Amino acid sequence: MKKLPDQVTDGGWSVQVYSGDRRLLCSLDPSHIWMLMLGIFLGLVMGISWVRVSPPAESEWSESSAPPILNVD
Repeated sequence: MKKLPDQVTDGGWSVQVYSGDRRLLCSLDPSHIWMLMLGIFLGLVMGISWVRVSPPAESEWSESSAPPILNVD
């Protein structure tokens, strides 16, 4: 009888999510987490740079830029 080699238990981790009827819904490996973190980081960088580039909102009328008042007699 041939003996199977011992399984390596320190090879990493994996998260598997199953539904109530024991169907695999999703599986998260370490590479998936790195891609998720990279996406979050790039999204934050793009969001911050977009906020800095956008022009400031126009304020209400100021006295110097208000249209002249018409006198109606």
